Amino acid sequence: MIGHIGRIGPIATIQASRVTAPQINSLLTDVSSCTESIASARSFATLKHCIFGEAHAARIGIVFVTTSASICDSSILFTAGPLSTACVAEASTDFAPFGLLIASSYTDRSETTLILDLMQQLWDRGDPDGYAQHMTTHPYADTPRHTVLMEIAYGDHQVSQYAAAVEARTIGASAHQPALDPSRARDNNLLYGIPAIKQYPFHGSAMVLWDGGPGQVQPPPFPNLPPVDSTTNQDPHEFPRSTAANRTQKSDFLAPNGAVVDVCGGKPCHTDSYVP
Repeated sequence: MIGHIGRIGPIATIQASRVTAPQINSLLTDVSSCTESIASARSFATLKHCIFGEAHAARIGIVFVTTSASICDSSILFTAGPLSTACVAEASTDFAPFGLLIASSYTDRSETTLILDLMQQLWDRGDPDGYAQHMTTHPYADTPRHTVLMEIAYGDHQVSQYAAAVEARTIGASAHQPALDPSRARDNNLLYGIPAIKQYPFHGSAMVLWDGGPGQVQPPPFPNLPPVDSTTNQDPHEFPRSTAANRTQKSDFLAPNGAVVDVCGGKPCHTDSYVP
C-alpha cells in the first residue's frame, strides 16, 4: 500500500517532513537570536527567549522548544497547533485543496485516512506529536522545562479544538474554568482529564478557550469533517488574537516572572467580536 502513495506524485510537503528536529533547530537559530533581541529591546530583562507561535506556526515552535538547549526556562506561548497533521487534516478547512489532490488519484474516499496515516510516519519527525510529551515536565536530557499557554478559539475551522484538548492533556496543562457558557453544553466534556486552574495568577501551563458566540460560531462537527463557512458559522481562528483581553493575558504571561492571569472575571472568555 505504501508504494501506491506514488500515484499522488511528488509533494513538497512530504519531502519537507523528512527534516529532523536537529535540522529544525539549525534552521531556526537565527529566529531564536532575533527573538532574543526583541525580548531585550522590550526590557524583558530576565527573559532569555520567548516564542510566540500562531496556529500552524506553533507546530514547528513546539518541536523547536522541546529539543533546543538554547531556550532556557522562560515562558513559551503558543496558540492552538495540532499535534499531528493526519489527526486534524480532514477536519480543517485548510485541507480542502490537498484533499482534492488525493481524491484525484484515490477515488475511494475511505482510503484518504489510510494514506494520511501512512504519510504521518514521515511527518512524525517534524510534527509535535513526537515531542510534546517532553516539552513541559519531562524534558529531554540537557533541555529545560517550559511553561506553555494555549489560547484556543472555540469552533476553530482551521485547527480542531479537540486536537488542542489532546495537546493540553499531553503537556499536563490546566484549564481556565468555567470554559464555556451553558449554551455550549454539547462540549461540556471537551476538557475531560484537564484539571481546572484553582487560583490566579497561575504559574503552570494552561489552556484558555475563547468563544466568539453562538450567533456567529457553531459547534464543530463531531465526525472528522471540516466546519462549513456561513454567515452564522464564521471561522473564529483569529478572534482571540484580535481581543484586547487575550493580548493582555499573553503580555502578562510573557513578562519577567510572568504567569497566567484571569482576564475574564471568573467567567467563560468571550472574544471582542462575541455575538450571543
